Amino acid sequence: MRKTLSKIHIWLGLLCAPYMIIFGFSSLHFSHDFSFIDAGEYTVSWERQLDAVADTTDDGALAERVRLALDLDGWIPWWLYKRGDDNSFRFQVDRPAKRYKVRVNPARTHASVEEARQGPLVVLNSLHALGSVPGKPFTKFWSYYTYISVLFVLFAGGSGVYFWSRSRNETLIGWLLLAGVSGGSLLLMIFAWIRG
Repeated sequence: MRKTLSKIHIWLGLLCAPYMIIFGFSSLHFSHDFSFIDAGEYTVSWERQLDAVADTTDDGALAERVRLALDLDGWIPWWLYKRGDDNSFRFQVDRPAKRYKVRVNPARTHASVEEARQGPLVVLNSLHALGSVPGKPFTKFWSYYTYISVLFVLFAGGSGVYFWSRSRNETLIGWLLLAGVSGGSLLLMIFAWIRG
């Protein structure tokens, strides 16, 4: 039993190590906002004629129709919809590696796009708990990898405590430290959740 658990612990750890590194790096960036992350980003602009984009007063439906007409993949943040006084329409499409700012003319026949191509560290950072990207079915595999990694962390914690408790050098102070650190972490999370 111990030998089998040890092998699973090691091999799953090796499989999930890249995700743990990405998760740790992106968590640090979210907390400290490193300026070097944006290195390598640049913007290009392009235009395209649109065929058969039916107008609608529903901003979400219109943005989705234009996104499909432009063959863009990604999420459309609903809080960035904007209609002009002349009935032009603006929205944004986000995905790892690229951000598209789209402007559609009032007749819905022409789109101007400002495409921000992001650097490799921004892409790496965006993999933090990434789900599937609309229009990119293969990205579902990353969400499965995320779930496997989360389950591994739980397994690694449990199996690590099991291995430690079965070692010959177990002492009362070790158990007290484990209980204190675990309890202290839980209390800190509860405090942060209640107090904000």
